[in-house]
Amino acid sequence: MTDRDGPADQGMVDADDFLGFTTRLREAHGRVDAAKVSREQKGRLQRRLITIADMGHRDLEQAGELLRRLEAELDRRS
Repeated sequence: MTDRDGPADQGMVDADDFLGFTTRLREAHGRVDAAKVSREQKGRLQRRLITIADMGHRDLEQAGELLRRLEAELDRRS
């Protein structure tokens, strides 16, 4: 039996957490595409999505927090 916090599991991500993150990220992409904002604002939002997706490869928890903030901003714009 291995310890979840042991060296063998460092960097391992729970599959359900990753699936939840990718589902939310996909939904956020759709929301950004549908947003009625200027081209410049849409470009900024799209760059944030790219940053979040990239962060998800290294630090899923941090990427999830960045995505939560973006989702909140999109909620305020709706």
